[in-house]
Amino acid sequence: MGSISLPKTMKALVTPSQGAPAEVRDNVPLPEPSPTQVLVKTLYAAINPVDVFTTQFGLLVDSWPFIPGCEASGIVAKAGAEARNPLGGYFKEGDIVAGCARPGAKGHGTFAEYFLLDAEVTVPKPGSLTAAQASSVELVKSLGADATIDYKRSAEDVVEEVKRVTREEVDLAFDAVSVNNDLVTKIFTAIPSSTGRRLYTTTNDWDPAPDASLGFTTKPIELGPIGRPSAAELNSKLTSWIPVVYRLLESGKLKAGGYSVEGEGIDGVPKAWQAQKSGKLGNKKVIAKVADE
Repeated sequence: MGSISLPKTMKALVTPSQGAPAEVRDNVPLPEPSPTQVLVKTLYAAINPVDVFTTQFGLLVDSWPFIPGCEASGIVAKAGAEARNPLGGYFKEGDIVAGCARPGAKGHGTFAEYFLLDAEVTVPKPGSLTAAQASSVELVKSLGADATIDYKRSAEDVVEEVKRVTREEVDLAFDAVSVNNDLVTKIFTAIPSSTGRRLYTTTNDWDPAPDASLGFTTKPIELGPIGRPSAAELNSKLTSWIPVVYRLLESGKLKAGGYSVEGEGIDGVPKAWQAQKSGKLGNKKVIAKVADE
């Protein structure tokens, strides 16, 4: 493949200031990758709950205006000289990749025609997946889950369902979507401990931890700094896990979750974002198709 011709500017969805409505702009300067980064031409951008936290509350945002979005798949348009592929070797132009960009960092927002990814946390697309599926991967029941529950149901319904499937024995809980501190508190309050020692892990590392007097210890996982130089330990762990995830995807043991394409082009991202906020699609991942492969 020959060298990819790059424009000097791009179209992007920009949030001018905290809480302000996002607006489409077509003259945003193209970001330049560092030696350890790749510049990705966006194919599919996924909507993540973090997008609300950044735009409405300013969480993790380095400066305004900024481009929201942190999950996407796309084609490497330019690779830094030291952009190592976690599977071995180096990334090159034309590689199809996916990953989580630095939330709130300039040049890394995925609601744009191009965005930056730190090579060490970039996932090469397995041949078993399409680019759309690469932006939406989740564990399935075939990996050993005994039951799945839609977290978008009412708290009361979720508590009752957890009581049923666990036979009222819950001592470990993990919140992967950063919004369930209150829900976990309600679950632990409704279901007595069988061991007297309870642990709760969450990707929410900014809100106050639930009341420890309720009988459980909270351990947050700090994913917000992903890719940043200050998160060397986190980045190193993710680099070591990417080959494992890649093999699971290739073997079919890890599969893409259900998703719905709700918008096309950068102009269609607000439509997809609104669909995700409405909750009408249940537990499907909402994505926007930004460009053709």
